[in-house]
Amino acid sequence: MNFLHIFAHSLGKSPRPTRFYSLLRSLGAVTLCSAPPAAGIEEPEEFLNISEARSPLRKMVRAAGLLCRRYERDLWTARRRAAFEQLKGRDFSAIICQDCLLVPLALAVREARASRDKPCPVILDAREFYPREFEQSFLWNLTLSGINDYVCRKYFPRLDHIFTVSPGLAQGYHEEYGLDCELLPSCPYYQDIAPAPAHDGPVRCIHHGAASSGRRLEVMLEAFRLLEGIATLDVMLVPNEPDYYDKLRQLAGAAGNIRFLDPVPMDEIVAGISGHDVGIFLLPDNTFNHRHTLPNKFFEYVQARLALAITPLPDMSAMLRQYDLGVVAKDFTPQAFAAAIRSLTPESIARFKSNAHSAAQSLCWERNEEHLRETLFSLMRP
Repeated sequence: MNFLHIFAHSLGKSPRPTRFYSLLRSLGAVTLCSAPPAAGIEEPEEFLNISEARSPLRKMVRAAGLLCRRYERDLWTARRRAAFEQLKGRDFSAIICQDCLLVPLALAVREARASRDKPCPVILDAREFYPREFEQSFLWNLTLSGINDYVCRKYFPRLDHIFTVSPGLAQGYHEEYGLDCELLPSCPYYQDIAPAPAHDGPVRCIHHGAASSGRRLEVMLEAFRLLEGIATLDVMLVPNEPDYYDKLRQLAGAAGNIRFLDPVPMDEIVAGISGHDVGIFLLPDNTFNHRHTLPNKFFEYVQARLALAITPLPDMSAMLRQYDLGVVAKDFTPQAFAAAIRSLTPESIARFKSNAHSAAQSLCWERNEEHLRETLFSLMRP
């Protein structure tokens, strides 16, 4: 078997595409179209670089084209056209795409294959509800929301299968576009570790992720400023927005219970955080994708055998309650989140950690792989 795997980011930096790639590689040969792999990652056997570096002037030209709805022209960048020229006429067992604006490339390669009588399913892994991906940004709404909606309406119905990461996103695609998506949560690999014992001192909390201003992480810091002597917070962020990251460090200021840690490689996260008590995710309900998030970190906290403390977002809260993994704040204020942390006791933390230990065998990537294999083989069957 040979597969074409298409996504916009870098192998080794984006967890879910990296796990997809590992599965495909275990099944056969893989041609990868993406940005260059992260440092230290072995370059795939066949790799096509489809990342586009845009100068400020080119970004302005692109924005003008999007405002004029020149969507097809925007979809077919120079590198995507070059990739298509290299791939057309080739037969793949299946094509897996993991970004909205790359779906037209995936479908075009399928249509240009040599053996049209052989199946070549195109599978999309929709990790966001793309028409509202960055809806908190006025500029994004003015430009990219239109092309994402265009691709969803014109191209998504031609896909053979669509996975997505949460029930709310699946419902959004069904209600807006009449598409049926299958749930495939963003679980990490199973980790065979025991829960760290709870203790009688301050509750040891951890948050890891990206320093993204849209997530309003300053609210999390304010909550923990209210918890001095009760809980500590370690913050491990990738500084995607350096100015915002610096602002967060300044806001933490002299708080004796907040410290910033250097981020660790993706495959070291679970082990690196497993000595804590509680995994924290304080996210606002300010966008459709935030409301229905079910992120990597939720499942990484489970694999690290931590209790969880989260804001009352529906999909995440439902899964937390299903497995009895932790506490949900009553609202999105720092005061409500601090109250949720205060409600924790050594006994409840120990119970939540034990429940995470039990859930870890279900909420792991190995379970996803079993289902992905079944789905692939079913779709590739003549």
